Amino acid sequence: MKTLWFPLEVPTAIARYRNDFYMADGILGEIYPKLIQLSDFEGGHFAAFELPEVFANDVIAAVEKFEDYNKKMEKKFA
Repeated sequence: MKTLWFPLEVPTAIARYRNDFYMADGILGEIYPKLIQLSDFEGGHFAAFELPEVFANDVIAAVEKFEDYNKKMEKKFA
């Protein structure tokens, strides 16, 4: 089953929450081929309010991975 005609080709981080809409790993891999971080947490649609520290730490971890990815890409094309 083709889920998306044009996959999103940018580095991506996803946080999944138990009580929110869920997508299986395989489908996410098709849609986001440059998936850098995938996190699973308790909580739901308003996770930033429910678990602010967990949410903030996940965002910080994702930003660090994006920075590492960009450094690697700069070296690759330098």
